[in-house]
Amino acid sequence: LAAVALAACAAGVIATRVFAQRARLHESLESIRAARAEAPLAELPPMRQLGLRGLLKALRSSDGSVLAADADDQVLELEREFGALREELLKKGLDSLAISKNEQRPEGVREERRLAALFTFAHAALLFPEDEELRNLALPETAFPTLAVEALDESGAQIMAEVFLSEIEASTTGVGEKYLLGSTPLAPTPVLPGYHRVTVVFQAGGFRELVCNPGPADMEIALVARRAADEATLTSGMLAFPGGAYTFADDADIDWVLEGHTLELRPFFLDAGEVSNGDYESFVQATGHRHPRYWKFEPDLERFLATYGDLPVVGVSWKDAVAYAEWAGKRLPTAAEWMRAARGLENRPLPYSSDPFAPPRGNVSAPPAGMGGEPGAWREYLQRAVPVDSHPEACTPEGAHHMFGNVQEFTESMMVHEDETPGCARPNPLERITFGGAWYASSVRQAMHSPEYWGIGPNHNPTHLGFRCAKSAGP
Repeated sequence: LAAVALAACAAGVIATRVFAQRARLHESLESIRAARAEAPLAELPPMRQLGLRGLLKALRSSDGSVLAADADDQVLELEREFGALREELLKKGLDSLAISKNEQRPEGVREERRLAALFTFAHAALLFPEDEELRNLALPETAFPTLAVEALDESGAQIMAEVFLSEIEASTTGVGEKYLLGSTPLAPTPVLPGYHRVTVVFQAGGFRELVCNPGPADMEIALVARRAADEATLTSGMLAFPGGAYTFADDADIDWVLEGHTLELRPFFLDAGEVSNGDYESFVQATGHRHPRYWKFEPDLERFLATYGDLPVVGVSWKDAVAYAEWAGKRLPTAAEWMRAARGLENRPLPYSSDPFAPPRGNVSAPPAGMGGEPGAWREYLQRAVPVDSHPEACTPEGAHHMFGNVQEFTESMMVHEDETPGCARPNPLERITFGGAWYASSVRQAMHSPEYWGIGPNHNPTHLGFRCAKSAGP
């Protein structure tokens, strides 16, 4: 009886294991099918992918002697499912990669497809860790852009510095925590595509903040940080703003993605006025950079600068503005920094008043002349723009000139589209946010805080758009 009971018990255990194994097989198949119906595998969280892969590995290592007759067929079906997934992911990644390398496609499309390829290969490599082809495609050295950084002194000699990278959240303009990449000269180092700030801290004192947007158009980025002999005086004459929380106003007259959003600002400095023609000429003479677009209408450049050198420089692109700022040891302000400086923590509608109906001050009331063509636009600028340090009655309490009017101003920040999905936003690295209006702002009822967007290409440089510089209070 004891033997019979023992045999029956053993049979019961085996039967239980068989039914449990069958249940796991069916659960595995249904999990994979449900996952594929729910979303492409590459879009699932990595742990979910690993979990599905783990089910198959567990089945392969099980004791086959206790499986039901149809279990082998089910395992084969599982393997076919995974094989199909592998081919699907590989094709999806390679197709995206091919589009990202097609120079005939718009840069924004190439950027999007490059990111899609990287994520697809990374997820596929997690799911199929033994697959050498997928592992190679997902290697940072081959899949990601690289960043190299060199630090030079005023004579052009190499100097020692530490290089840090901070991710900038494009949809909020918030700057993330920085992490150390290495020391200069920094050899090409893989970095994630996106929007970053590179901070170079010189061993001899001082620092630089460089913009970095690695992606399909910039796969091998090489930056140079130049230390100035007068490093300690770079912020002389700039206005200081303390750090703290800043909330973008939710204005009834403005509809854009950042309204109502709060972020933490670090202490920063901002130029009291826009960069002038005279300032920009110093940069051109020092670096050999090209002149602004409309200076071609001035046959006597020396006379032009003597007469109009204190007007805000225009006819420069966003990339020209970035180049000037880096030469000056500064950078462009983020959208949040610009708004904080112009509107204060209370989000004033005007630089000088909390009353939206206060009489206009400053250079904001001239009607747009519409003289036509480049020569006409240039003549209008010469007639309407005023010196960068004029109209003190329209300054902010801190002393910033022309935050409203004179010329519109570039910021460092990307344009952000609000997606159809609530709460989602999509940045466009090819366009940047501008604020402030120009000399005609009041006559066309343009608000100081109304964002506009301009491209970063060499031809996005109208006669009403200039810039001022910013600098973080510390690295």
